[in-house]
Amino acid sequence: MGKKKNQTEFPLSQKWYVNYAIIAIASLIFGIWSGHLTAVILIHIYFIPGIFAFCRNHTNKEEIWGANMFMGWTVVGWFICLFKALGNPRKEY
Repeated sequence: MGKKKNQTEFPLSQKWYVNYAIIAIASLIFGIWSGHLTAVILIHIYFIPGIFAFCRNHTNKEEIWGANMFMGWTVVGWFICLFKALGNPRKEY
């Protein structure tokens, strides 16, 4: 019968950088609207490792988010979470 058309390797919703851009734009719009742009930008920077982990669908995204939440205030903890989030996102079977 009919063959399916070739699907792209990553649908638009699974491209982590597109999801990150949507989150960034939405948070900036909220910051401008509410008058707290500096606070929104600082909170956004603080949670970058967790956002990267969720947008990339990392296998340890909950652990990275939790570590970022409680240890991100230390510069070392923030960088460890960032490197972990940018590592291999998922295991291929």
